[in-house]
Amino acid sequence: MNDRTHRGSVLGAGLLSSDGGEIRAPTGELPEGAGVVWCVRPERISLSPEGRYAAILLDDVDLGSVRELTISLNGRLGHTVRTDETRELTVGQPLRLELPREDILVWRERTAAKASLPLADRQPPM
Repeated sequence: MNDRTHRGSVLGAGLLSSDGGEIRAPTGELPEGAGVVWCVRPERISLSPEGRYAAILLDDVDLGSVRELTISLNGRLGHTVRTDETRELTVGQPLRLELPREDILVWRERTAAKASLPLADRQPPM
């Protein structure tokens, strides 16, 4: 796993549990309790004072036309955020974020048995 993919499980329709937090995400027909992997593109995460999710700013890098922020969500999950936000931010500062449900990709986690199959016998993620 990297800072863009995370493990979790389905809590119910449209809701994941991941590293102690709940994330609203499109779970489709995945059953409750199913292990999943999920991700969201860094440019789809937005800073918003009214955002649903609380985060802490861990790093802030100015790349010229955009800033790349590293944030901690739920005190554990590390995410990269790409933004054109111009306001002053300080490492350690609490932030509010929005993760648009429709921009979160969710797929069933592979089991150890499937991961050991030759590539030709594997099924693509759901």
